[in-house]
Amino acid sequence: MYRQLLKITTFTILYDAVKIIAVDKGFYIPGGTQLYGKFLSLKRCMKACALAPSCFSADYNPWLRKCYQHSNYTACNTRKSHSQFVHFSKVPCSKFSVVHTV
Repeated sequence: MYRQLLKITTFTILYDAVKIIAVDKGFYIPGGTQLYGKFLSLKRCMKACALAPSCFSADYNPWLRKCYQHSNYTACNTRKSHSQFVHFSKVPCSKFSVVHTV
């Protein structure tokens, strides 16, 4: 049985048994691939991402009702701010620091 929970302010969302680990209102990542069609809600964009194995994160634009998915190449790129976008991610993004030893 699938659980569906959507709450923008939380960090863990289960949608059709796919865990969305971060939702950031007011941010997007440039370089996403626009998915075909109109997405009437954030939930529909999340569902489209949940169903696509190549979708690691996505951006939703409610003004244009468009959903942009990110593959492993762009999912953890630098976020930019925009008051209307919502960015969500299925994978953790972390900063790596390289330690050089002599």
